[in-house]
Amino acid sequence: MQQFSIDLELVQACSDTYVLPPTLPVPATGTNARVTKATDGTLIVAFRGSVTVEDWVRDFVCFPIITREHPQFGFCHAGFLDGAQNVIDAIADAIGNAPWYATGHSLGGALALGVAALMVTRGRAPLRTTTFGAPRFGMAQFVKFMAPYVVDQYRRGNDIVPEVPRDVPPLFAFLDTRPLIQIGVAQPDFLKCHSIAGYAEDLAVNLKEEAMA
Repeated sequence: MQQFSIDLELVQACSDTYVLPPTLPVPATGTNARVTKATDGTLIVAFRGSVTVEDWVRDFVCFPIITREHPQFGFCHAGFLDGAQNVIDAIADAIGNAPWYATGHSLGGALALGVAALMVTRGRAPLRTTTFGAPRFGMAQFVKFMAPYVVDQYRRGNDIVPEVPRDVPPLFAFLDTRPLIQIGVAQPDFLKCHSIAGYAEDLAVNLKEEAMA
């Protein structure tokens, strides 16, 4: 129950990124982040996803996937890695030496994974990295690099975003950083399963069921 309680705060922080202004400067890449506090005083770094999932999915269908190799992470999605590297200094300055959580929805979840990994290389790993409907950031070397750290990745119903980039050997072998935590139920329109509001609602249901067990 404690995990779901924490994750409810994290999913709310993700939801807030869509309606409240960022607390960090937004670089040219459009990365939008908010740094707030959980009820226990721990800092939450939450990243906003794309405004419309339809446009985001269309981009993945129409544009080629470009990868870039990181010396410690191996081959990663170039856009996600670039986005994380563009904000890592600002994030590091904002959290200082305080304990913190990394979280994000959709594209923001990929950025949360990248920033968490980059902070690990600086000796400042988050207490937990929690994503909601996030795409895949990297391949086997990235999964191995993140294995010692707490990562939770939620997929709601038949949300398609956690399935991209596709694993298409031998050119691409993108992997889930952790096995996905399945919540909610599939819907005829799979895009509806991607909403941040839906993730929050289904997490609340899980918390209630956990409390009654």
